[in-house]
Amino acid sequence: MTQRVLIVKLPSLLRQIILDALEVDGRAEVVDCGDDDEDINLLEAIQQHEPDVIVTTLTDRGLHPAFEDFLSEETGRRVLSIERVGRSAYLFSMQPEPLSLGEMSTESLVKAIHNNFTRH
Repeated sequence: MTQRVLIVKLPSLLRQIILDALEVDGRAEVVDCGDDDEDINLLEAIQQHEPDVIVTTLTDRGLHPAFEDFLSEETGRRVLSIERVGRSAYLFSMQPEPLSLGEMSTESLVKAIHNNFTRH
């Protein structure tokens, strides 16, 4: 099953690494909303593209309310938040706490997007 992945609010280099990894993998339909400098309306982007997974930057304040709404609307939806330096990530879903994925590689990133990530 193809996952629709929304890439939003990521630094340019990290965004390109993720786009390249997903292109090589070939199993995801990717919607790229640009890097973190672009001013986009998150709610509109989510409603327009109806993603299964959102990949974004982890902030000190936690998830943006638009992402929390996204997670609560349907089961199976996920938000993969990556630290700005790109080393660690957290996978948010309908679970009460985010799952710490630890240090990331392009392989573990793609596995997390396709929901078959296993903690080491």
